[in-house]
Amino acid sequence: MSNTLYWSVYKNLEKEVLELAQWVYIDDSQLSTYSVKIADLLMRSAVEIESLSKALYYKNGGTKPDDNNLYFDKDCLRLLQDKFNIGSKVVQVSDVFQYCSKNENIILHPLYNSWIMGKCDWKKAYQAIKHNRYNYLNKGNIKHLIRALASLFILNLYYADRNYSLGTDSRAISLDNRFGSDLFSVKIQTDKINITDSSIIEKQPDFDECIYLVQPITESVVNVRSILSQLQNEVTIETGRLFTNKLNRFVLDGTIKSFREFSKIPKNKQQIVREEAYREAYPAVYAKYTDKLRDVYQRVEYEAVLNLNQY
Repeated sequence: MSNTLYWSVYKNLEKEVLELAQWVYIDDSQLSTYSVKIADLLMRSAVEIESLSKALYYKNGGTKPDDNNLYFDKDCLRLLQDKFNIGSKVVQVSDVFQYCSKNENIILHPLYNSWIMGKCDWKKAYQAIKHNRYNYLNKGNIKHLIRALASLFILNLYYADRNYSLGTDSRAISLDNRFGSDLFSVKIQTDKINITDSSIIEKQPDFDECIYLVQPITESVVNVRSILSQLQNEVTIETGRLFTNKLNRFVLDGTIKSFREFSKIPKNKQQIVREEAYREAYPAVYAKYTDKLRDVYQRVEYEAVLNLNQY
């Protein structure tokens, strides 16, 4: 992660949260624990979310002027939701100091409905404390703090917009899914990318939850496409040869007198013969290319990129 101003602030906040976790045993029953310190960390995290969401707003085509009428949630986060579906993105609490066991406290969708007034827990807590700290200090609890910080982590990843070269590691085993965080990790989709056309992807059930995707680097699949093109051309030629040979049956059984009367053969029968020819041609030709294809597939290189709804 590049050392941007926003990232440095995030890391300082994360460091203070981790220090807090050394004094508070954070499990499911402790998430309602609140204090002036926790409330302060929540406020600072939310203020940073406001600032970073506005930076992302302009970075991604926002056009409203930066004045009192530009809102970080209904304008900025809404735009990011429309573009990148940030409300579905998942962050997992993975630090060793976290002892929660309930899924809702480990697998977080921290930006879910964050662009809608009154629909996001950490944002409601932030507004309550900002306007009446005395009466709503209890809103400054660990649960809201963790979710605000997780939201800030996601926004930092989208602001950095960094790609990671993986070499031939198509499963991204070498990639640390914490992306610089000491508290959170994210989901990475590594399956079902079409290696011959990187604009095609078979979305897995959790696709929208993934912040990063693995895809082949375009330049590295040139040889794959070239060999597949050669293979297909040869299959086409062999299919044509076999198809012609198979037409003899219609001459022999008297359906037609010669190849010149081919048009008299019903279309459905013509199609059946073509399919038979193709089924015979493809495996025979493919066997000749097996070693070449194995070699070029093994040489394909990959990269991890942000899930920007580009598929």
